[in-house]
Amino acid sequence: MNKNILLGGVVLLPMLAFAAPAAPNNLQLEAISSTSVSLSWQDNAADETGVKIYRGDDLIALLPTDSM
Repeated sequence: MNKNILLGGVVLLPMLAFAAPAAPNNLQLEAISSTSVSLSWQDNAADETGVKIYRGDDLIALLPTDSM
């Protein structure tokens, strides 16, 4: 059971037991039309649970693990 600890007005949070997956590289973008693009990249993570694609601050796609 994880508990937050309040000490003198500061909240101490337990550390996560895992690290972030390795970042992708070699992002390629190809214009398909005036309103769509094709994306590809080098997947460097062996432990991701999926891929989130954002346009600015908006989440526009959720892809399964090992998508490219």
